[in-house]
Amino acid sequence: MRRASRARNENRQIPRRGAGEVDRLYAELSDKGVPFVGPPGDYVWNARCAYFHDPDGTLWELYAWTGAGPGDYHDTQG
Repeated sequence: MRRASRARNENRQIPRRGAGEVDRLYAELSDKGVPFVGPPGDYVWNARCAYFHDPDGTLWELYAWTGAGPGDYHDTQG
């Protein structure tokens, strides 16, 4: 069976249940040789994220909402 090709620079997301799980998966996958863009980080949109590319060049995102959950990070009146 032939695998369908995907558009280059496509983005895929893998939501996780907790920020600690992002760190755990980052460590586990790094140990298996997955090349991450960088270590997990906390972002202004209340998520902890880590990014890696698969062999086809697709960018994958591991993410989990942090304590406040998704919010309006554009709201500067907060």
